[in-house]
Amino acid sequence: METIKEKTKNIIDSLPNEDVEALFKVAERLAEREATSEVLKDKQMMASIKRGLEELERGDTISLEELRKSV
Repeated sequence: METIKEKTKNIIDSLPNEDVEALFKVAERLAEREATSEVLKDKQMMASIKRGLEELERGDTISLEELRKSV
């Protein structure tokens, strides 16, 4: 019995390149949406992003050169 991945691969192999390109773009968007969803669910990550945005609003930033020196 074929798995869903095998079935999908067989379908993709039968499509013209332009259709595969369109399908690829949709798959990329789905992956991006999933990654965004994972970040939104991560309370610690969201708190860190919020702190960073607050620091940015206050102008509490460093230059790229300063960052490189600190690493």
